[in-house]
Order: sequence, then structure tokens, then C-alpha cells
Amino acid sequence: MHGHNDGKNCVREAGRAAWFTPDEGQARSDFWAVYEDHFELIRRETFRKLGLQSEFGPALSVSIEEARAHHDRFLRAWGTPKSHDGDDLEAVLGECREFFAARGVSINGWCDACMLVEVEVTPLLIAAHGSDPARLAGTLSVLHRYAARITSVIAREFLSIEACMLAAERQQAEQASARFTHISESGVVGVLVCNLLESVTEANDGFLKMFGYSREELASGEIPWASMTPPEWQRLDESAIRQLRAFGKTQPWEKEYFHKDGRRVPVLVGMATLDSPQTLAFVVDISDRKRLAAMRARNFELETQNRHLREASRLESEPVAIMSHEVRAALKLISGFAELLHDREVGQTFPPLVVHTSSVVTPPNEEFEAQWLRIGVAAVLVVQSDDREPAGVSAQEAGIVDDATP
Repeated sequence: MHGHNDGKNCVREAGRAAWFTPDEGQARSDFWAVYEDHFELIRRETFRKLGLQSEFGPALSVSIEEARAHHDRFLRAWGTPKSHDGDDLEAVLGECREFFAARGVSINGWCDACMLVEVEVTPLLIAAHGSDPARLAGTLSVLHRYAARITSVIAREFLSIEACMLAAERQQAEQASARFTHISESGVVGVLVCNLLESVTEANDGFLKMFGYSREELASGEIPWASMTPPEWQRLDESAIRQLRAFGKTQPWEKEYFHKDGRRVPVLVGMATLDSPQTLAFVVDISDRKRLAAMRARNFELETQNRHLREASRLESEPVAIMSHEVRAALKLISGFAELLHDREVGQTFPPLVVHTSSVVTPPNEEFEAQWLRIGVAAVLVVQSDDREPAGVSAQEAGIVDDATP
């Protein structure tokens, strides 16, 4: 922006010294008198004809009221007899140029606009001063001087803006080049110039270190660029080459390269065409990203297995809990019978005690039976039952306790 203002100031300084000379005062007064008298006509006709131009037409139709206001300011500056240096006119021209330039009007469009004003004003000057050739020549000279100087000012405005844009583009290019150099020298990204899949002609230290080669091997052409790609990745390389030839660049894609020691290095690759047949390539080592992805996948697999083990453990523990409950109920019943038998005579025998359970338990052994025989129970039978009968039978049902016994 600073360069743009400097260019505008230079334009104004040049214009200030060359608009008119002091002895043209009478001719300017005659010109402005005719111009002011017919301003509405000039305004109407120039606006109509500018609307038919290829550049001004679209600009005038987009924001018609605002465009009309700038058009009127431009025309009124021609008829402002405040000074002979054109400073007021240049200020207006700068604002109008910026407004219409933002809407696609170039220097050619402004030249056409000045010509339209000349075409409209010339017949009016002839009608007013045709009988006095000297005065007519003076007013026509003022008109042509205005048109020439306005075109010159607008052209210089455009040139100053273009110079600023070129300077900005050059600065951006230098900054981009500095960033590229910094990235290339940092070694974070491998950068190389190659002849597609044939050979590597240039490479930074990042690329050489990534695949274990030295700068001497690069200089002697010992980097086997054509055979560094494993066979299963060559199909993607062929697709990338088709993109490169069609569009001058490729979309980044993942692949692998062989390291000098034979191991595989996963990478992200992108290419762009330089001067044919040379190609600029960027190579990023993504080994860490791959390892992290593998760790995440393994962690997910272990979590899945752990969930399955917890579910299996839960399913296995449910029958055990049920069986434990039923066995405890059966033992409680047996204990109750034992208390009842404690008051009876030792040696009296009773029918077998039958205990029902829905779970399979270990059959009574000899010691277990001997203990019950000592208290008069002939046998204890543990029977598996699937119909969910009670876990034991009462003393009356087993024939051990007589219903009449108090």
C-alpha cells in the first residue's frame, strides 16, 4: 500500500506541472462555461453510451446508483475551474479509478470514456464559438488537453498499481523460496529432482538420510531409483505418472520404498512437473504414523478379547452360583433332619432320605453313609431333578417322622 501511495504521489507531481499554462486562462473559462451550460446533456449521453461498452457496461449495471455517482463526479471534475494544476481532478480520478477497476474496467475502458466526452463536447464548443475561430481553437485545445491528461493520469495510476502488484508477487515468491529452502535443508521432508522413474539427479540430505545413501552415491548415479519401489506399489506409480502428464502434478499417495539395507520404508509422495522430463518430488517418512496406527489396532484387538473373556467368565459363573445355592439348601434340610433324629433312640432305622437337586453333585461316599447309619438313617439319596421340585422332602414324606408324633 505504501508503494501504491508513492506511485500516486509521483503521478500527481507530474500532472501538477503540466495541466495548463497561465496564458490559457481565457480558453479554460470559455470551455467551462459551455461545459456547465450543457452538463446534464453530457451526463445523460455519456452514461447511456458507457452502458453499451464491454467494460463499463457491466460495471454500471451492477451498482447503478453508486456507479452513476462516480460517473457524475468524474464529469464534474472537468468543469471545476478552481485551479490550473488539475489537483482536484486527479483526486477524483483516483477514487473513480479504484471503484471501476474493482469492477473490471481497464485503461482501455477509461480511454473510451474520455473519447466519449470529447465526442459529446466538441459539437457544443463549435456551436458556441464557431464564429470566432481563435476562441474555438482555444476551447478545443483545452478539451483535448483534458482528455490527454486524464488518460495519462489513469494510465499512471494503473502502472503504479501494477508495479505494486508485481513487487508484492516478487516478495511472495521470495518468501515462498525461502520457506522451501528452509524445509529442504531441515531434512524433515525428502526433496529430489528425478527423471520420472529413471534416475535421481538432485536430492537433499533428508532424502539421502531417509534411505541410507550418501551424496557421493547420488553424484555417481548409484541410487537405484527405478527399483526402489516394491512390485506391488508399481500400479499406483503408473497412475501417478498419468496424473503428472495430464495435470502437471499429482495427488499425494502412500507407498513404500526399499531402504539401502533392504527394509521397507512407508512414505507419502507427491510430484510436480518442472522442465520436461524433470520432476520435483517430495517424500515424507510416515513410519511413526504407521507404528502408531498398528499400536492402536492392537490395543483395540486386546480390548475386544478382554471383553469376550469377561463375558465368558460371567456366563460360566452363573451355573456355579445356582448349584451352590441348591446344595446349601439341601444341606440345610439334612441338618434339620439331623436335629430331629438327635432325640430318637440310636439304632432305630428309617427309610432312605431323598434329597432332590437340579444340579449334579458328588454321590455320598462310605464315610458319609456311616455317619447317617449311626443316627438311624438307612441311606441318603441325592437325586438330580430337572422339573425344579423342592430341594428336599419333609420328614413325614420320607417316613422318618410320624404324623402323630408331637
